[in-house]
Amino acid sequence: MLYIKKQSPPALVAGEVRKIQRSPEWRRLKGADTRAVRAYFDLLPKEVLRQALSKEQNGLCAYCMKRITGGQSDTRIEHWYPLSLSKEGALDFKNMLGVCYGGEKSDHTKSCVLCCDAQKGEQEIYVDPLSDEQMEKISYHRDGTIYTSPFNAKMEDDINGILHLNGILDKTTGKRLSDTNTEIVKGRRDTYERCSRQFERMAVKKSLTSSNLKGMIEEIENAARRGKELPEFIGVTLYRYKKKSQWLLKHGR
Repeated sequence: MLYIKKQSPPALVAGEVRKIQRSPEWRRLKGADTRAVRAYFDLLPKEVLRQALSKEQNGLCAYCMKRITGGQSDTRIEHWYPLSLSKEGALDFKNMLGVCYGGEKSDHTKSCVLCCDAQKGEQEIYVDPLSDEQMEKISYHRDGTIYTSPFNAKMEDDINGILHLNGILDKTTGKRLSDTNTEIVKGRRDTYERCSRQFERMAVKKSLTSSNLKGMIEEIENAARRGKELPEFIGVTLYRYKKKSQWLLKHGR
């Protein structure tokens, strides 16, 4: 999971929102009428919305960091604060995230373990990709497990219990019983190991230094700011680079 810096909504979207909000029908509409609220949301130009969300998220799902392209085939529009709980939030671009289908389109002949919005549905969550402070706590174990450091119970409850970003865990032991349909734990584990091999190669070449890693971090962050598409699970890579750089700096390297 990565911090998302929200941009202004596309002009076409902003215009449609203003048109809806000025209408007497919208003003009379009760927020509890979820079907009617969704009907108004469906009037927005979805293709434009998906493309804008995908670009500001560097082509990555807001929750699991799998690839999204902004196309209808792999990108859905998620309301961080549920549409069913907020009439105004239904049209607010700041409340919208681009997410994957969470395994809904995967082969269901095996056990079905959904994640992201597909698992969240209309549940309210605390963990927020728009919070820089929260995203600084996101950490990763070698086995691909995502966790918080320092520990944050609310965030981990959402990560594990609502978004299923660690797959299915045994409620007693915490042991993983199954990855998600989209194999996001495996994806994070593979990325973690690629970084380990990269560090080994750099060490052989005597280039494993804090300054070199700092430059690599800046390169990724600059690409993100420019709206470039980033590799899947890049959050794991950034986490490893930062941790290794801090360790090397502490040891005078």
